[in-house]
Amino acid sequence: MAHYLMKYKGRYRILPVLDEIYHDIPRDAQGNIQHEDVELYISCQNGNKITEYGKNSSNRMMLTAYIPSIGRGRNVRKALDAKNIPYTNYMESDEEVWFSFEAKYMDTVAELLKVKTMGADISPFSSKNLPKADIEIPTEEIERYKSVVAEVQKEDLLIIHRLTTSFLTDILEKKYKRIEGKDFDCNVDMKKMMMARMAKEYIWSKGMFEDYLNYMQNKIKEFYKER
Repeated sequence: MAHYLMKYKGRYRILPVLDEIYHDIPRDAQGNIQHEDVELYISCQNGNKITEYGKNSSNRMMLTAYIPSIGRGRNVRKALDAKNIPYTNYMESDEEVWFSFEAKYMDTVAELLKVKTMGADISPFSSKNLPKADIEIPTEEIERYKSVVAEVQKEDLLIIHRLTTSFLTDILEKKYKRIEGKDFDCNVDMKKMMMARMAKEYIWSKGMFEDYLNYMQNKIKEFYKER
């Protein structure tokens, strides 16, 4: 689908709706983003959101405002009435408010919902938008890691990523397949744990950091021995 909200990129912060289990945007079997299946929203303060609604009977683009507070929602409604800004599909639940409005009134609604502008230039499809687990590897262990990879020459730095990937698939993944007695996919597990871009932290959380350092050290030695 063509994302109408992309016209606001560079002006407002646009984010994707993430899968609640995998904490990721829709991807195909090869890991490529399925852009047509990604839902976007404009992020606002206090949990407020603006999403695409579609075109009305006059073929004009409509957007939907979501406000997770009855009090704030009603205050926004009063402000719209005072400014003579039309809206439709106004709904309230016990704690939430929704309404639709024509895109031409975006500036006014954006101000009332306190739209976020920081990060407006970040693509909604960027990995920067994915949540990250709050896990910190002890300093002394990080220093050990740095000591191991310091043996890699500058022109060979890509080997660090390749060896880390190999450790995940050849060592960690196989171990957990045996432990759990079923298929185990590191990439899927990392997404569930919100560590999709945190390989070292993921390995640490799995209790295999010592194995990882030994693996890296041996493979790096082999790499240069063979050259």
